[in-house]
Amino acid sequence: MFKYFPSIGSKGKDIKGLLKNSISLLGKDADVFKPAIYMTMVKSMRIIVFFYGFYCFLISKDYGKGAISILCLLLLVPIVSYFKMKYKAMTSWMIYEVLRGEDTDVSSGKKNIQGLRLTIFLYSLVDIVLSRPKNSNSKNDSGIAQALIGFALIMFEEVWDLVKNFSLPAIVIDKVKLKEVPQRLKVIKKNIPASLAGILGLDLVGGMIVSLLSSILLPVIIVGAAIGYYLKAYLPQQWLINLPFENFSNLNILPVFIFAIGGAVFVSFLNSLVQLVKTTYFTTFYVSLVKPSEISSQLRSEVANYLNFNHKLDGYTLFESQNEKEEGYDLDSVTGEDLKLLKRIAHTFKKNIAKGMSEEKIYSALKRKGYSEDQLNCGLKMYKAS
Repeated sequence: MFKYFPSIGSKGKDIKGLLKNSISLLGKDADVFKPAIYMTMVKSMRIIVFFYGFYCFLISKDYGKGAISILCLLLLVPIVSYFKMKYKAMTSWMIYEVLRGEDTDVSSGKKNIQGLRLTIFLYSLVDIVLSRPKNSNSKNDSGIAQALIGFALIMFEEVWDLVKNFSLPAIVIDKVKLKEVPQRLKVIKKNIPASLAGILGLDLVGGMIVSLLSSILLPVIIVGAAIGYYLKAYLPQQWLINLPFENFSNLNILPVFIFAIGGAVFVSFLNSLVQLVKTTYFTTFYVSLVKPSEISSQLRSEVANYLNFNHKLDGYTLFESQNEKEEGYDLDSVTGEDLKLLKRIAHTFKKNIAKGMSEEKIYSALKRKGYSEDQLNCGLKMYKAS
């Protein structure tokens, strides 16, 4: 499959490699791919409505239905955006379960995001605002000012793309509230090596989508036009249109219409697959930073190789503590908690209380990092007993 993938330089190699490694990792549970299929189905509704409007205006001349289709397209904008974000959130939770070595399914992902509808909706609204076309051909008399504004908008969208993809796992997995997201992003930011930026954000998918649109849709439309020209006598005549060319006077656009819909749905599916890859990568990276001990020991080596694809994370050791000899966890005899973890929490209290911080402030800070109340209470008790 991958040898037929469009060749788009070094960026294409990164994408093909990430797709291969993602499918290898997510092949542990095929259910993880289902949200991408559902996402494609939702986006296909918008594609069908768009082409129906095209049919109404150009073929049937039913301008009333054409106007209704335009209205439906406008109404579908927030709906489709919401469902795209919802399926990303579901995928993030399902990947988390895969990383823990657990069986997962769509119902599990759906159940986990039950209380997150408002947050997902707000994220989808921001996505709508920032997903404006970048190639707006405004008049050149805007000059440098227009270029600077365009560059600023692109940079802002890049920043949002990173914020969205890193914060979504925090919201889905740790139920972090929106007001706590900036604090969680700071925790992650401290652990991201500078070299990682090259494969994040739109750098990962922008070139791919543009290439796919040009390398898949254009040939498909040309083939459809050829069929519509040479076989026009055998096709429904209502689809026949006149062209202002001597040797190419009329064309039946039904094949173009059908092929364009199929091509658009196919590109939409590939885009959904790219979103799956991005969600996989960011969720895996988030879990490896915030909850490394929860990743199944059988998957740690594979996850490290996946995140370090093409040596993008040179100088950054994943699961450094886990790569030592693992003879089992040293558990506290009373609570059953990981003794090493409790000692770390106790040491954190000791170190920061010495700096003048209150127990409550330290407790809240550690809780935001993902520690449970039981772990924090045990660690605090250990500190007081020392």
